[in-house]
Amino acid sequence: MDFTLITDRLELPRKGAEKNREPGVHVTDIIRDLGRKLGFSREKDGPFGSYDTAAMDMGFLFEDALEYALKDRMAIRPEKAWCVDGIWLSPDGVRAGEYNGEPIPVMYLEEYKLTWRSSRSHSVEDDWNWCTQIKAYLYAGAMTKCILRILYVVGDYGIRERKDGSLYAKYGAIPGPDYKEYLIECDQGELDANWKMLVDHARSLGWIE
Repeated sequence: MDFTLITDRLELPRKGAEKNREPGVHVTDIIRDLGRKLGFSREKDGPFGSYDTAAMDMGFLFEDALEYALKDRMAIRPEKAWCVDGIWLSPDGVRAGEYNGEPIPVMYLEEYKLTWRSSRSHSVEDDWNWCTQIKAYLYAGAMTKCILRILYVVGDYGIRERKDGSLYAKYGAIPGPDYKEYLIECDQGELDANWKMLVDHARSLGWIE
């Protein structure tokens, strides 16, 4: 048998998490560019490496797994991407019903994230990229509530806290995954302001009319 290491990402037909991506300007393109200019980007410079490929593919797998698991519980990925003001959006899911036994009588957003960041130090509230994306989806879908489901691949990296509040790496601690859920609620004013910021930036670049 002959084995050849594939170093270039294969271009395969899009399915699952990528299947409803339309050609044109996507909200994530705008967020990525604006975040880079504002200093919120976590992307590294240089070529797309094997780590990046694995990280992206694992993210798609996590989204697809949750989509499959939740589809019978009324979380449904829209069949087609949304387009608002010339900008395409592809939310992970929308649903109506209950959350942890509490009724939510209106449609709300489902967003799934997989990350290698530490579940201890990562602040969802301060994650500009995630929050900007979620607010954009909420605006486009005329919703104000979102269930954010996060899989932290390596949890807290084995970091522990002493009684005095200082942190240390526990010897022999094996980092394991950590899973968290957040119920996020926004008012319409902040959704409007967030969308205006994205539209204005896209127009300044000539991406939309």
